Amino acid sequence: MVLPKDGQPESIETRIVGIQGGLGSFNHQAADERLPSVGVPRYELRYFDSTAALFRSLRAGEIDFGQFAIFNSSAGFYAESLEAVSQNVFEVVANYRIPIVHCLIHHPDTRLNEVRTIITHKEVLKQCKNKLTLMYPSVMIEVGTDKLTEPASVAAAIAASALGRDVATLSCARLATEFGLVIGESGLQDADNNESTFLLVR
Repeated sequence: MVLPKDGQPESIETRIVGIQGGLGSFNHQAADERLPSVGVPRYELRYFDSTAALFRSLRAGEIDFGQFAIFNSSAGFYAESLEAVSQNVFEVVANYRIPIVHCLIHHPDTRLNEVRTIITHKEVLKQCKNKLTLMYPSVMIEVGTDKLTEPASVAAAIAASALGRDVATLSCARLATEFGLVIGESGLQDADNNESTFLLVR
């Protein structure tokens, strides 16, 4: 609550914030951790599979702000976001960094040694390439496409048994909690000090 000049309480407006990523994603984590500290104390999140889709919604006035990852300390710029940024005019409201710790996430009825396929975002794979090659040489690593582009979508499909029990995804630990899955392995990023920078725009 805030107090205007007449001293009567006034409700803080809830803002609609679009994020590139799904429920339980690193973007979700960044929003919950940082939005209140940059002047957005009350918000409702909308989830987008791509930064381009987020900007379309922003231009259409369907969301008040957009948030997306722009740079990773070990893998460089997020190509998808960089392309979207180059094609849009916007104001940067805030930027912030959070640590990025990648976890192997699978069905609770599956043991770690039963995982045969990992499906995740291409930017995740860039940050975990060396460890994945070393630790899972016999596991098929796939870049998610279409409805499975985002790790959150893969996690939802695993939880709903829409994918085989031997399929896992790689992403934020929160993803496991949100979808009732388990973390088979944590810290799979190649760099221990792995961080991503996010932009909040309008």
